[in-house]
Amino acid sequence: MDLWLTLTGTALLLIATLDIFGVVLATRAMGGIVTPFANSLIWALGRWTDQKLHLDGRLMILIGPALLVFVVALWAVLFITGFACIYRPMLGVHIQASSGELETDMATALYFSGFNFATLGIGDIVPVSDSARLLTVAQACTGFAVFTLGISYTLNIFQAVNQRDIFALSLHGGTDQTGRPERALLGLCPGGEASADAGTTLEDIADNTHALLQMHHAYPIAHFFRRRKTELAMSRIAFQVLDLVTLAESLLARERYLGLLGARGFVNAKNAALRLVRTTREMMWHPASARHTETDWRHHFEAAYAELAAGGLRLRPREAAWSSYCQLRQAWNPDTRALAEKLGYHWAKISGDVEKI
Repeated sequence: MDLWLTLTGTALLLIATLDIFGVVLATRAMGGIVTPFANSLIWALGRWTDQKLHLDGRLMILIGPALLVFVVALWAVLFITGFACIYRPMLGVHIQASSGELETDMATALYFSGFNFATLGIGDIVPVSDSARLLTVAQACTGFAVFTLGISYTLNIFQAVNQRDIFALSLHGGTDQTGRPERALLGLCPGGEASADAGTTLEDIADNTHALLQMHHAYPIAHFFRRRKTELAMSRIAFQVLDLVTLAESLLARERYLGLLGARGFVNAKNAALRLVRTTREMMWHPASARHTETDWRHHFEAAYAELAAGGLRLRPREAAWSSYCQLRQAWNPDTRALAEKLGYHWAKISGDVEKI
């Protein structure tokens, strides 16, 4: 029995160590061995509950912060329980009460492990052998490290999510608060001519998109920090960037806007947004690609074509532009829609497309 307790405790400590190492310190290499699955399961349960109670996302906006608390608490529980399993056979021999008799049950082991992990140093139970003293010191150091990493992890996540919100608001502002990417394209080509800083603007969008992708690699739990406002959704960010470059590539007359379409910022923005949506979708347990039909996009295309033409931009013939738009959008729409629906957003609110709901 004592051997099994020691082995169980050692296994729990190994699991906790690998998980915290993968989540906080080696995100691209591992990403944790327990936390990713726990996050996805809790998110699925929260989303199901939100839908059943018709809360319109009000519950889902709380899941991200709740998951963060859960993750840190999970690490603490694993470490405390693991050390307690190792302490249990040592009670009464290597670990004794400072006065009176010591209970040798699991509750006492958990109590001793808990105040060691929290570095409280109560002193009513003390280690009396060298091995017990060393183990106690090791747990105190572990507790201090876990609390430090947990605080740092929490602050970094909130900073990263805040940066994501700033980028989302910047994109939304670039559309004159309408959420229509063609308005952003008009801003890049005022009066029908590509502005001098259009390439720089697109490069900034690409850099921010790459930073967002890196943030979600480093902090996968940030996926679950869902905002109720649609303009702050990550799937909305991806849609805004991808539809912007798709409209430009399919509608603009290439000979007139070759400088813009061939700019490094334009290419980088497109590739960065594609990587963002595909990588994030893969990291979230591969939600199935959503079905779509090209007729869902026609109203959106026609509105964009009319507005760009009215803004003085030289456009390709309508049907040629429509064919190109469909072909380009097919490359990213399924993944983007699947990601939006995985996070509980209504696709019509993300894209503005007219479709049967």
